Amino acid sequence: MSAKEAVERRRVEVRGRASVLTEVEELISPLIRKEWGQPPPIGVEILTKYKVRYGEVYVYREKYYHKYHLKLPILKPEELSLVRDALIRYLIEPGTSIEDLLKELGLPHEIIQRVRDEVLGLGVFEVFMDDPNIEDIQVIHAGNPIKIVHSAYGAMLTNIIPGEEYVNRIVRTALKEANIALTKIRPYRSFMGPRGYRFSVMMKSDIAPLTTSFVIRKPIRIWTLSALSKVGSIPPIMAGLLWLAFQEKIALLISGGMMTGKTSTSNAILSTIPPTATAVIIEDTPELTPPIKTLRRVPRQERGVEVTPFDLVVHALRESADYVIVGEVRGPEAAAWAQAILLGHGGLCLPEDQLVLMMVDGVIDLYKIGEVVRGVLEDKYKDVRVIALDVDGKPKWMKISRVVVKNGTKRFIRITSIGGVVHEVHEDHPVIVYENGRLREKKAKELKVGDKLVSIRSIPLPPLRQRLTSITIPEVLRKYINKLYVYGLSEALSNTSTSVISKVAMVTYHTAYEWLKNTAIPLTKALKLLEGNIITKKDLEKTIVLYGAKAGWGIPYKIRLSRDFGYIIGLFLADGSMVFDSKDKLPRRVVFYIEN
Repeated sequence: MSAKEAVERRRVEVRGRASVLTEVEELISPLIRKEWGQPPPIGVEILTKYKVRYGEVYVYREKYYHKYHLKLPILKPEELSLVRDALIRYLIEPGTSIEDLLKELGLPHEIIQRVRDEVLGLGVFEVFMDDPNIEDIQVIHAGNPIKIVHSAYGAMLTNIIPGEEYVNRIVRTALKEANIALTKIRPYRSFMGPRGYRFSVMMKSDIAPLTTSFVIRKPIRIWTLSALSKVGSIPPIMAGLLWLAFQEKIALLISGGMMTGKTSTSNAILSTIPPTATAVIIEDTPELTPPIKTLRRVPRQERGVEVTPFDLVVHALRESADYVIVGEVRGPEAAAWAQAILLGHGGLCLPEDQLVLMMVDGVIDLYKIGEVVRGVLEDKYKDVRVIALDVDGKPKWMKISRVVVKNGTKRFIRITSIGGVVHEVHEDHPVIVYENGRLREKKAKELKVGDKLVSIRSIPLPPLRQRLTSITIPEVLRKYINKLYVYGLSEALSNTSTSVISKVAMVTYHTAYEWLKNTAIPLTKALKLLEGNIITKKDLEKTIVLYGAKAGWGIPYKIRLSRDFGYIIGLFLADGSMVFDSKDKLPRRVVFYIEN
């Protein structure tokens, strides 16, 4: 080994020892914090006292609030040096056990357990997690007291005040346990730890510039409807109603504030799932636990890849699930929940003369709903389809399975969208609206100006064997063929004599001569030139069609059909305006408005 290599190796060893010593001091720091080993203040009213692991818990009254006081064992001076040596050996010598090293030194069991929690666990939080009375543990801000939620005394502050370095180390340990990483792009995460606790963390970053914060939610008790009824959370009749509704697969939404029992109630309802049914649960962290063997749990994150809730609903439907449960409905989950319940047997509450876009026996058009219903009941129509979302979440022509004629009030609501499209529905027709970042259902009579309705972005192409790829204007406007002219044939006619053109088109020599000077030609005469092989079909398709010989505007003879073209036409139908000829109603001028 050269002198240079030896010096570099020495530097690495020094840096390695320095790193070990720094880590040892970080681990020892909470073990010698005297304020964590103090009893509660003298003179306070102690409400309860019990022991958890190696800590003593006191709950006492402080003015108008309750406080949770945790007294931890603190290292004595003679124990401190032994623990420091053991930690150095543990970090330097691979394969060693910190518990075995501490036992060899003859340290008390509570000190061994405390050191082990700091080295391998979540430190002081292990005591909170072992306390059967604690439901939530919250670190809102490093340097502030830890907050806990106690089953008997509610939310309380503790005497434990962790520093920023300590909080960051606990978060790193929790992430390592769950094999999860955070990034600068996404410094927040909610996940389920391997021991069943739920961990939600927001690391210090541009999003949260002050400090790291996190919440640990312990595994909850699995309730049943009868148990909830027994403790008075819900009346027996409500428990029976929820059971019946769930058995009939009626969509249920459990809502409420924080710590109001949403998860407990959901688990209680899920306990009524028949053992032979198949349930698929979609949630970030597995908190819902139906007691059935045919349960498929679909996580939203897998190996760093996040799947949308909508994709998971699609996946669940493909697996023929009897129950689709979406946990924690927020934002996109709300859309997924709505999609899950709307894929059942839906219906329309429309007046008899309401026009609906349908495909009736293969023909797409706007049909009066009353005529179609009567046609189906009289077996006049064999195949009626409307646009709906398929299991892939895409618009598709779906076959109507049944029609129902319902007698009720005759009050109908007219809904006009911003683009001017008018819908008329019954006052009790359910409408899904987007409001305050959520999807919710309203009756049509409850709608107000400004409500955002759910709509389909594009109309799917009909399932035809040969799709229409283009149209020609003469085919569409065949009724007005005698008023249509084509412009742009002069080049195609330049190689043909004027007399031949005059003879084939049956026009005067002078008229044929004018055509050669790039003037508009009546469409009927252009078709004669096509029949006489003077021009080709390709020549004709390159022309511009005019309404009248002196029209100042025109449209291409042949128009290729595409989704983009259909979108432009849709915009025109929604937001454009047309000026018609007073005689034959043919559009003469188009005014088009597009707003960003």
